[in-house]
Amino acid sequence: MITSIIFRTALAANSLAIIVHLLTNWIDNVSLFMLLAFQTVIVSGYYINKIVTQVIASIDKELNDVDIIIRKKQALS
Repeated sequence: MITSIIFRTALAANSLAIIVHLLTNWIDNVSLFMLLAFQTVIVSGYYINKIVTQVIASIDKELNDVDIIIRKKQALS
C-alpha cells in the first residue's frame, strides 16, 4: 500500500515536470529524455512491485494451506 502511494506520487511529480517542460521549454532536450527515462523506470517499478506483491501473497496463501493440512494431520495422530 505504502509503496503504491510512493510510486504514484513519484509518477505524478515526474509527469508534472514533463508537462512544465513541454509548456515552458525551460529544460534542454537531454533533461527531457532523462525525465522520460525516469518515467519509464517509475512505471516499470510500479508494475514489478505489483507482480512481486501478488506472487508473495500467493506463496503465503499456499504456505498457510500447507500449515493447516499439517496441523490437521498432527491432530489426528
